[in-house]
Amino acid sequence: MKKEINDNLAAQCSCVMYDQYRSDAQNGNPWTKYTVQDLIDKKYIDPPMDGNHGELHPKASDYVATGIPFVMANNLSDGFVDLSQCAFITEKQAKTLRKGFARPDDVLLTHKATLGRTAIVPEYIILTPQVTYYRVHKGLSNVYLRYYFESSYFQSTLEAFAGGGSTRAYIGITKQCGLPVYLPCESSMNILTYSLSQIERVRLLNQTEIQ
Repeated sequence: MKKEINDNLAAQCSCVMYDQYRSDAQNGNPWTKYTVQDLIDKKYIDPPMDGNHGELHPKASDYVATGIPFVMANNLSDGFVDLSQCAFITEKQAKTLRKGFARPDDVLLTHKATLGRTAIVPEYIILTPQVTYYRVHKGLSNVYLRYYFESSYFQSTLEAFAGGGSTRAYIGITKQCGLPVYLPCESSMNILTYSLSQIERVRLLNQTEIQ
């Protein structure tokens, strides 16, 4: 029952986004189209980053019972990071890695094989090469960015960038920099941030109970 409630709340968030977009367009205040690279240049976000590739990539033999969460694409579900199902690596091994360190409030996007899953990071984690983090700054809301990534427009664009029906669909960091991101004006962003955050707070409480 809680799962159904959360699904309905997520759909409500999508409606909130679309209604604001339509209202702004009708009032002569259309949203501005940027690319991810534009957002980097304007200091809205840091350059996105994924996990370690090659020999630095933690292996199954490295996993431990407790430690730092090692998050894969399948650990993202319904807009959340399911830490109860993820692997862990030691803090000592984490210090040997050179990237993939996601912090609380970063926005996650899966970009390899499993495309388009999103979440907001709940605590310090390490990412696999399947997952990208987007670290936002003042002027851009992380909850807005997550729900924008969830939009049907962005999801279809992501699939097109990744090659469509490929069984091993992939869109690397460099290519992600060309992805389009539409942003509303500051006042609309504030309205959306407040509305989406209120709904997301309820979803998080429900998700905690589900887990």
